[in-house]
Amino acid sequence: MICERYRISVTANYLSQSIKQVSGKNALTFIAGRIATEAKSLIQYTDFEIAEIAYQLNFSDPANFGKFFKKQVGFSPSAFRKRFK
Repeated sequence: MICERYRISVTANYLSQSIKQVSGKNALTFIAGRIATEAKSLIQYTDFEIAEIAYQLNFSDPANFGKFFKKQVGFSPSAFRKRFK
């Protein structure tokens, strides 16, 4: 899930160490948390279809987004929307 629009001129190792130093989390955990936060916001405060949100967040398949979201949040995207909207 790499977006070509955003490139920075640092090595992956440097980025990972910097994120770990600032947040106490490894880079993948930190990024997954940020994506989950954005997903929760889109689900809760917009009327976009879950599949559209998945594509907006650069998931190639809404099913993969659903698995990711449930692992991160503890609810499926649709259950989260019903419960928190």
